[in-house]
Amino acid sequence: MQEFVKKAKVPFPVLLDKDVEVSKKYGIRAHPAHFFIDRQGVLIGETRGGRDWATDGVRKLIRFLVQKN
Repeated sequence: MQEFVKKAKVPFPVLLDKDVEVSKKYGIRAHPAHFFIDRQGVLIGETRGGRDWATDGVRKLIRFLVQKN
């Protein structure tokens, strides 16, 4: 995962939950799960299951969430 994140130049933190501790804590039952957390640590959005992150609509939503916070 680390090699992929580095090669893809992912501009945000990525958590690999090897021990399933985070999944248990947040009740995650579908993978992948994506959480958007603002700079203050507040959950501002989430989605579960596969997504096409390259669509215009998704990019607009992410920009909106980032600008809002």
